[in-house]
Amino acid sequence: MSLQNHIFQEAPPKKPLSAYFLFLGDERHEIMKNNPGSKISEITQIAARMWAELDEQRKIEYQKRTGVLQKEYEVKKKEYEVKYGEIKRKSKKKQRQIDHQEHEKSVQKKIKK
Repeated sequence: MSLQNHIFQEAPPKKPLSAYFLFLGDERHEIMKNNPGSKISEITQIAARMWAELDEQRKIEYQKRTGVLQKEYEVKKKEYEVKYGEIKRKSKKKQRQIDHQEHEKSVQKKIKK
């Protein structure tokens, strides 16, 4: 892969939202409207309770939507990997380690000066 292709490489596709997060996206506005002034943590708790009490048929509908989005993601992922190669995802822990190591190197350089 040339440097130019690497620089202008499009972002890899993102994984689809879970059934719960699709539900949350649909209901968040209504929850916020019915609970003005509530903190985000309170809204999340209300949404979690609503999800737990949701009838199985509606949950299945959200799970089907997630399934469709997952299939679309798989297609986009394959297209991306054909074009740019395998998607490399760093874990947050690994990224923090790299950031910490880079910080340590920069501190050591400053100390040597």
